[in-house]
Amino acid sequence: MKKMYFLFLYFTLFIFFVVTCFFVINYFTGFFDPYIKKIVERSGRVLTQTETFIFSQAFAGISIGALILVFVLLIYPLIFTSINAKEYYKDFFFGVLTAIVFYITEQLEKIFSDFKSVDLLLFILLIIIITYLLIEAVASLFKNKQKAADFKSQAVANVLSGIIFSMILTVIKSFIV
Repeated sequence: MKKMYFLFLYFTLFIFFVVTCFFVINYFTGFFDPYIKKIVERSGRVLTQTETFIFSQAFAGISIGALILVFVLLIYPLIFTSINAKEYYKDFFFGVLTAIVFYITEQLEKIFSDFKSVDLLLFILLIIIITYLLIEAVASLFKNKQKAADFKSQAVANVLSGIIFSMILTVIKSFIV
C-alpha cells in the first residue's frame, strides 16, 4: 500500500516538474506559443459549443464546472487510497436515493396541493407505502440477509433525511412567499 502511495507521489511530482519546465522554457523562449495559441483557439470553440449545449433547455442550471466537480468527486476514492471506495460509493448511492425521494416528494406535494379535499395524512400514507415498496424491492435483490437488513436501515435513514429536507424547504418557501 505504501509502495503505491509513493509511486503516486513520485508520479505527481514528476508531472509537476515537467509542467513547470514547460512553462519556464516557454516563458524565456516563447517556443510553444504558436502551439498554445492553436490549442486555446480550438478549446475556445469546443467550450463555447459545449456551453451552448449544456445551457439548452434540457440542461438548464448545469454548468461545465458542476460536471467537472461531479467527475472529480466520483473518481476521488480512486485517487486517494485512504478513502474506503466501497463505502464511498455506497453512501453516494444512498445520497442519490435521498435526492430521488426528495424530488418525488416535491412532485407529489405539487400534485396534491391542487386537490383541496386530499388530507395531509393520506399524502403521508401514500409516501410511506411507495417508499416501503421501493426499499423492499431493492432489498430483495440481496442474497445475504444481513446485507439486506443493513441496506434497509441505511435506506430508511436516507429517505427520512430526504423527506425532512423536503419539509424544511417547504416551510422555508412558505415563509418567503
